[in-house]
Amino acid sequence: MELSDFREALEQLKSAAAEQGMCLSAGQLHEVLGRLNLDEAQQTLVVQYLEQKGISVPDALVFPGTLCPPSDEEKEWYAQYLQSLPRGNPELLLRHRSLLADSASAQELGNLNQEIVTAFLPRAAQLAFEKNCRQMPLMDLVQEANIALTIAVADLTVQTIEDLEAAVLRGIVDAVRSQVDQEASDQALIGKVADLEKAVRELNDGEGESFTVAELAVILDMEEEEIHRILKLTGDDVKRDTEK
Repeated sequence: MELSDFREALEQLKSAAAEQGMCLSAGQLHEVLGRLNLDEAQQTLVVQYLEQKGISVPDALVFPGTLCPPSDEEKEWYAQYLQSLPRGNPELLLRHRSLLADSASAQELGNLNQEIVTAFLPRAAQLAFEKNCRQMPLMDLVQEANIALTIAVADLTVQTIEDLEAAVLRGIVDAVRSQVDQEASDQALIGKVADLEKAVRELNDGEGESFTVAELAVILDMEEEEIHRILKLTGDDVKRDTEK
């Protein structure tokens, strides 16, 4: 990222906020920051900087993943997917639903909601494409976007394109954050497995002695349930309490 590009993006955000009563939408923020490939910490700093300048960013969604270009295969799949989607006017359909909300039957609203979802699928895919990251394949991101879209459309308080975009982005961000958290948890568990194996070797000191989970929990200052989780991965000779 060039420093000049970063400064230009900040100026663009500040100018837009000045025209909107010192307020930015989450969509505007992500549209600009998405071009800079900032990580979560950097995006958080940008939001804090804007807030220090008196600029409000309601529901700012800091992207937790590591943005990266799609692979050639993903690009090919994305192009074919977009081509397969029907075209519609979700904005017009949302207005139509707003007018009929009080008089339409449940079936009519359901059919109209499905039309809105179908019409917005290309935009949902585009939002997912813009958030392509190391943590999740593009196809999975699109699927998460579609799930978030379907849930959002079912909410009658969602009445604008901006509402839909914000909901889809939130779904994408939540899915990626869950994946990031899982990766962190997996890495932490791997470290604990190594620590436990090392501790067992040191306690055995070559004598082949076995320890109960309760004994290891006291010795290593760990929860018994946590040790049980690790044992499922290691399959070592630590005995359960009932086996000693």
